[in-house]
Amino acid sequence: MPRIWLASYPKSGSTWVRAWLQNYLLPLGRPATLHEITHSSFVIGPKTPLPPGDGVVFTKTHDRYAPAVHGSDPVIYIHRRREAVIKSAAKHWGMSEAAARAQVEYGRPLHIKSWFKANLALTIGYEDLPDGFGALADYLEETCGIAGDIYKAARNSHIDVLRADEAANGFAEKSQYQERFFGSRLNKEEAGIE
Repeated sequence: MPRIWLASYPKSGSTWVRAWLQNYLLPLGRPATLHEITHSSFVIGPKTPLPPGDGVVFTKTHDRYAPAVHGSDPVIYIHRRREAVIKSAAKHWGMSEAAARAQVEYGRPLHIKSWFKANLALTIGYEDLPDGFGALADYLEETCGIAGDIYKAARNSHIDVLRADEAANGFAEKSQYQERFFGSRLNKEEAGIE
């Protein structure tokens, strides 16, 4: 079964991309739940063995690229503006913005640089979403022969839909320091956009 890596530095938007993929690849006639997204058979964690079959599987990772682990499989790299990562990481990691800034400013450039040694197939910017899902849909159709309803997937993975599901059912990926995983999107100034 072919693997495509979903690589990102933590707090860069991989959960939103996984939600969109779940809704795009496995349309249910309703939004996929956060439980379904985190327990998907085709969007898996890096330590999960590849399932048997002919379909494609996406593997989420926040690790730096390592040739012995990640090989030459194609990579979709998800990135987000530094200031937005710092604000989100501070909340998720339960630390001050100054402490998060130090950690992000050290680790994020090394992470990004490492993945440019990989078989980089596509990069997606968090700030470009949901419009950026069009490039992902094009990639899936051109390279994997997978076509779906991009607009329905975007509606079903809208941040408000994810927030409502989290409010009703919780979310396992929320840290102990957060009131909720899906906060509000930052305005341009907060995200470091001029």
